[in-house]
Amino acid sequence: MDAVWTAALLAIASGTASGLRPYFVVFTLGLVKALVPLGAAGPAAGVIEAIPPMLAEPWLLIVVAVLAIGDTLVDKVAYLDSAWDGIHAVLRPLFAAALGLGIGAEHGTAVAVGTAVAGGVTAAGVSLGKMTTRAAVNLLPEPVSNVLVSLGEDATAIVLLVLAFLLLPLAAILAALLLVGAIVLVVKLGGRMREWRRRRRLAGRGTPA
Repeated sequence: MDAVWTAALLAIASGTASGLRPYFVVFTLGLVKALVPLGAAGPAAGVIEAIPPMLAEPWLLIVVAVLAIGDTLVDKVAYLDSAWDGIHAVLRPLFAAALGLGIGAEHGTAVAVGTAVAGGVTAAGVSLGKMTTRAAVNLLPEPVSNVLVSLGEDATAIVLLVLAFLLLPLAAILAALLLVGAIVLVVKLGGRMREWRRRRRLAGRGTPA
């Protein structure tokens, strides 16, 4: 595959995964870059070559590994996850945009800007869908749903990254579908949550809904 196309598709796939687990994405890409020689990478060689070398720095791997563990644990605690999401509403797209910028940097300014935008936009859309879903799930009286949804997000990020190395075009297609799904969730769940809050306010005032 052409190196520019590889960079573009990797930015989309990693950006989408970053909308769920940004620190895990950086750690995984950096670890693979550090441990897997290009000669032994087979079909994944082009993807590994596109990963910015800085991600393989030991100090950065340690930092993002600690953050990834914290991100995964906090995300499974009801209401605390929504506060964490609020903090990361900007951080996830910024992470993905910076990652996209690094992925496309060696191909010139235009490509670097394009991959940065692709990463940032996909991360922002998926992150917004994640935040909306978790806010809705937190309204449920039991904690199990929250943990299950979080585990589903873990699995989605893992699948996206594995596909990015094994079959990058499929990873990009899945990423695009997730982005569309996230937008649909925001529209539908957002409307229902607003209606639910309106009914609660009216009920609290003793006014029929």
